[in-house]
Amino acid sequence: MKKKFLVLTMAAMLALSTAACGNKKEEKKSEETVTTSSVTEASETEASTSAPTVVKDASETDAKNAEIDKLFSEEPKITLSDKTAKDGFANTVEAKYENLTFQVPDYFKYSEEISSDPNYYYYAEQSEDTVVDLTVTIQNGTGVTKEVAQAAKDEFISSLEATGEIKVTSAFETEIAGYYTLGADVEYNMSDLTGTGRLYFIFDTDAAKIVGIGLVQTSKAQYDYTSDFEKIIATIKVAQ
Repeated sequence: MKKKFLVLTMAAMLALSTAACGNKKEEKKSEETVTTSSVTEASETEASTSAPTVVKDASETDAKNAEIDKLFSEEPKITLSDKTAKDGFANTVEAKYENLTFQVPDYFKYSEEISSDPNYYYYAEQSEDTVVDLTVTIQNGTGVTKEVAQAAKDEFISSLEATGEIKVTSAFETEIAGYYTLGADVEYNMSDLTGTGRLYFIFDTDAAKIVGIGLVQTSKAQYDYTSDFEKIIATIKVAQ
């Protein structure tokens, strides 16, 4: 079950890149349509006397998008927890992925056993029913611009919730290391494991990659690691 929890984590981490890249393809298709429209304009005019064009009712889509828009806030929301906040940021080690570096508390242990390009894992607590996992994932060659990423926000939320076991409780736009970033707070609800997570997707336009950084923690974790995770995020910078 713990393995399934990690699989769901990675599914969430990959959802944005899928949505954003799909949106990029639609943008390209739209550009091609504009380019060829002058060639087909005459034939379309001639065909205008045929069956009338059916306009699809977009009310359902609009309602869903309006519902998703309500999830977005200007910045990450403060999470309230009855657990003691983990405060172990005194001793850190530097991590570097692509052209970004950040500091990770040394109580997070890197897992060489399951980490492999493009997914990297760190653990703080680990047992049969407890997972505290810091995940980094890299999506190569996306070439997704800030504008495309912004346009894919609704698809981003829909993709995260597509498994039926992940619920987005809030979402936000921010900037990390000078790059446009989309984020989300999520809840996991599985038969044997429940938990929460915070996911950041950094659109590194210099390296043409999306760098995803996420923290997930099951409800049986001893501490709340959100505060230390935000400290990790605050240290992210472009490597010199």
